[in-house]
Amino acid sequence: MFRQMLENKRGVSNVVTTVLIILLALAAVAVLAAFILPTIRNTSTSAGQQTACFNVQVTPLDCSVADTNGDGTYDEALVKLRDDSGAVKQVKAVIANTNTGETATSNPQDISAYGTVSVPPISISGWGIGAPIVNTLQARAIAIVDDGQGGTAECPPSPTVITCHT
Repeated sequence: MFRQMLENKRGVSNVVTTVLIILLALAAVAVLAAFILPTIRNTSTSAGQQTACFNVQVTPLDCSVADTNGDGTYDEALVKLRDDSGAVKQVKAVIANTNTGETATSNPQDISAYGTVSVPPISISGWGIGAPIVNTLQARAIAIVDDGQGGTAECPPSPTVITCHT
């Protein structure tokens, strides 16, 4: 009887083997996709932002400081910026104190394509800067562009730096 069972023993059919191999392959693909797809999505988003900023050029044109309360120290910086690329939605200005490393950034300001705009005054009242301000304050521009995905992306500050004056 035992001998007869060994003689009549059948292996797993080719169809069942093929189905099992296909299921294992699909499971492996699903596991890999769960790890790889989020990485690809994050990379493409940051690449899209970098591409959006690549051809953008915003230039600071003028930077002046004012003593608005008459205490002998400068309280506000006024910056004028120009869009040289035509691709910018908004701009911000950054003022930096080269002696102390302090920085202040304006609120975003809408700008027309190839347009020029004065950003809202930037408060520097706590910096205690009085006359003369020779090479103390510098201005840069930051472009805000369409990121191509329905939102906006803030580009790195422009390489062009200008020195503020009174």
